[in-house]
Amino acid sequence: MKILIVEDEEMSLKALEHKLSKKGYTVYTATNGEEALKTAKTRGLDLIISDIMMPYKSGIELLDIVRNNLDYSIPFILTTSINEAEITAKSFELGASDFIIKPINFNELFLRIERLLRDKVQLAEKSETY
Repeated sequence: MKILIVEDEEMSLKALEHKLSKKGYTVYTATNGEEALKTAKTRGLDLIISDIMMPYKSGIELLDIVRNNLDYSIPFILTTSINEAEITAKSFELGASDFIIKPINFNELFLRIERLLRDKVQLAEKSETY
């Protein structure tokens, strides 16, 4: 499974990359929304995990572009240290699959990733039977 992590804080990016790689995922990284878009267009990703507050394009803008301009239905988890109902609502309105408040609990993250990837596989299997 290929996962793109989009995070502008180096320590958080390295921690996520290390933990996900250790779990056996192929991990790509980007430090801003512009880099993330380039990777999303070329790597055939299974999941995107993106911080909201980033330079150039926020995670919300990235989500909007992925969903509406690229028309990708890829699972998308947004992360933030700001726990505001308005941000959460906007994220889900634009099509976020999940939302995690920082600091990230890795056990919780792994459970959410497994659920989203399992759902993606089940949806693909249903599409094949029709």
